[in-house]
Amino acid sequence: MHEAYPESLSIEQDHPSRQLDDAALRQIIRHVLAAEGATLVHLSVVLTGHETVRRLNRSYLDHDYDTDVLSFSLREASGSDAPESEEEGVEGEVYVDLDTAAERHEEFD
Repeated sequence: MHEAYPESLSIEQDHPSRQLDDAALRQIIRHVLAAEGATLVHLSVVLTGHETVRRLNRSYLDHDYDTDVLSFSLREASGSDAPESEEEGVEGEVYVDLDTAAERHEEFD
């Protein structure tokens, strides 16, 4: 099992009214990474709302609709065409639309 390093994890709370517990989020993220056997290199998680995620979805994926989560590999941004492997670890950005997640949570219970 690989150990995730908290210093490689940043969480930005950018929602005007919804705030989540940073310590709990870090624990959940470490648990998911460990369950997947993944090593954390760098992960930035941004908790935001409809406007930000929809703008990113439109700008980067040409999708003009709300979605609950967008993820971007930083390896792709650096120009590497090599697929990510477990040895390389997780390096990316995740944007979570807390509004859409709240609206759709029952679908995933």
